[in-house]
Amino acid sequence: MDCMPREDLSHPCAPAPTPSSSGERASTGAGGQARAAVQVAEVLASDPLFANQLRWAHCRRKVEAALQAGDQRASYALGLIALIYDNERQATEDQVSVEERTRRRQLGTRPIIDQLRDWGRKLQLVLVPKSPLGKAVGYMMGQWDSLIVFLDDGRVSPDNNWVERQMRPIAVGRKAYLFAGSEAGGQRAAIVYTIIGNCLMAGVDPWDYLQDVLLKLASGWPMSRLSELLPRAWAEHHRQEGHPEADAPVIPAPA
Repeated sequence: MDCMPREDLSHPCAPAPTPSSSGERASTGAGGQARAAVQVAEVLASDPLFANQLRWAHCRRKVEAALQAGDQRASYALGLIALIYDNERQATEDQVSVEERTRRRQLGTRPIIDQLRDWGRKLQLVLVPKSPLGKAVGYMMGQWDSLIVFLDDGRVSPDNNWVERQMRPIAVGRKAYLFAGSEAGGQRAAIVYTIIGNCLMAGVDPWDYLQDVLLKLASGWPMSRLSELLPRAWAEHHRQEGHPEADAPVIPAPA
């Protein structure tokens, strides 16, 4: 399933180089594939797109709880949070590029975020920390670094609702089959779930992706270049080259 001429070994989707004794390449065989799959999952976890737990939906729920408890000051924050999601929804409807989404966030959403931060800082001075609104504001300010990650990266959603929804089939499956065979089996299942889930997010057919990537890993793909085989990078190159296996429907994150 090599997608580039064999002589072009510098390309992310070039055929895998042959194994060497340098220790820098993935081991061959089933054991090597398993270890390489672990490495791929670890690289996915370290990607800025996934490394930060983005929590605007959680923040909104806590502010809503404060409003339901009778604190009308929460309505101001809810209005601002609604504007954040309005901006995201409009960008999605306009089908803008990642770069354009980032630009819109800088121009339209960052000022809203700044207003929320100022509101939270002022209320922290007067709120009882254990009151409903005190808890909501405390959560928001405590998670601030994660809450603003999306402003500078158009790939990132303001929340992780999409990821949480993808966990539901896992929970249903766990209840159905009860056992993974062993602790190691559970770890392997988690790796497979992680890789397939990221394939779906990137619009990649998991079967085609795994066939291609596992062959490369087993043939000695350098560990230092694992990031080039992540689903998004893999899909981007395959689409540029016109390969149909990269045209699986994209499952979008929520606006």
